[in-house]
Amino acid sequence: MIGKSIFGAFLMAAAVAQAIYSPRMAGVYGDARFGREASATSLTNVEFNVSLPYGEWDGMTVCGWMRLPGIIITYGLITTLYYTPEKINYFNPDLASNAFGHVSETNLSGSISIASFPWKPYAPGSNSNVWPKGVYTLAGWSSNVVTVTLGGTDVTLGPGAFNRNAIPGPADSVILSGTGAVSIGISQCPCMEFFGGFAGINNTTEIQPDNIVTSELSFISYRIKLNSESHYYRTEVTRMGGSTTGITKTNAMPRTARALSWGGIYKVGLNAVTKTNSYTVEWFNLRAYPRYLTDAELSIIRQNGEEEIGRRAIPKWK
Repeated sequence: MIGKSIFGAFLMAAAVAQAIYSPRMAGVYGDARFGREASATSLTNVEFNVSLPYGEWDGMTVCGWMRLPGIIITYGLITTLYYTPEKINYFNPDLASNAFGHVSETNLSGSISIASFPWKPYAPGSNSNVWPKGVYTLAGWSSNVVTVTLGGTDVTLGPGAFNRNAIPGPADSVILSGTGAVSIGISQCPCMEFFGGFAGINNTTEIQPDNIVTSELSFISYRIKLNSESHYYRTEVTRMGGSTTGITKTNAMPRTARALSWGGIYKVGLNAVTKTNSYTVEWFNLRAYPRYLTDAELSIIRQNGEEEIGRRAIPKWK
């Protein structure tokens, strides 16, 4: 979809750049005169992936103008965010040590067994009470249907490529059985802690007329704060020339993270129980910053955007 991701939107213009353009330029906040107008159609949910610059950050802000054309009677879409501040681990070693052909395929005729599989349980306090032996990813391919008996639990794989997770049974062994060419690796599935939130008014996360997003162009912002002392988010909806409604909610402290990692997953958008299967969303001057902007800073960006909306004659309703 067009514009589904936000990359490189962290604008840190030098002071000299402000002198080149007119005084109404937003400086380090970006200039709406260079803001992009974009849209995406046939969306079953409105979601943007946000990438932070390399490093760790104690805050993040995403903001811009958004609307859902043609939706005058709302379907109850409100702002939402979903994220993990931890650096995602996408690669873990093959715990079977190539016994099942992970590095170099093997021809299977019958079964291959590992009597004492080197299970890798999660650290205490990170879902170890839910899955005592951990959760494992089975990835690779096979020319025929094969079965991996993971701690006594059968998992059917193939033919063709596969990449799926499985929970082992109580036994110590892992057995691969079947026939044909196979290449299978078994690794610990990374266990990450995710957080989320919704819009609201007066500390209540409810769908209300003032916090829904419809065909009216509105300035929307998402902010996350995480440090050694606090962890919270704030999301707001501001009507053009109107009032702001929003909510600040405290999340639990992450089990390990005390900052937002560049390698985490951050998604913002709109969500709710709806009466339609797809949407068209339009946005203007959508920006992201690796810090928690103040209300005054957001006001500068919003006012700059309103000026440019008037100059371009972008309609308030559509």
